[in-house]
Amino acid sequence: MNLAPTATLTDVRALLELAGYALCQGIWVLQQPMPLPPVVMADGDSGRALVRMSQEPDADALLITRANLDSLGACLKRSVILFDGYVRDSGQAVDAVVAEARLGGRPGVVRVLQRYRPADHPEGFAILGEPLFGQRMPGEIEGPAVMALLAGMRQHPATRRLWEAHFEADPASPWRQAI
Repeated sequence: MNLAPTATLTDVRALLELAGYALCQGIWVLQQPMPLPPVVMADGDSGRALVRMSQEPDADALLITRANLDSLGACLKRSVILFDGYVRDSGQAVDAVVAEARLGGRPGVVRVLQRYRPADHPEGFAILGEPLFGQRMPGEIEGPAVMALLAGMRQHPATRRLWEAHFEADPASPWRQAI
């Protein structure tokens, strides 16, 4: 995990709850099908906000979004940049919603990815497997991190419907039962 050493377990839990909610928002957008330009979801003193910083889902928009968020960092308790990306799976690029989460103005991010099959694919939209952390979690944090991510996912009003309709994973997957 790439967060400041001063991050507490409570900080990490709240951050991953926000990341889980954001992942579900990304899946909800992409299953419609719609493009997903970079979006910022942030928790501040006045509550939770969702802000689209660009209309275009491209690399320049992501760089601008990151720069804008860097300038706001200290004003936010925690934030997530949500964007459409990909992950390498056995050498192949697989579409993925990426939640890049950070605590306030502190350095470091936690990345959480959810692989998916796009809605315009001949087999239709699908959520592929379990969410992945972009980095290895220390052993004492892994269990609480997964539980916090799930808690955030459950907060999104469309989660259960989306996962029941589109989740393609092992039927015994603990994620299938947890959501």
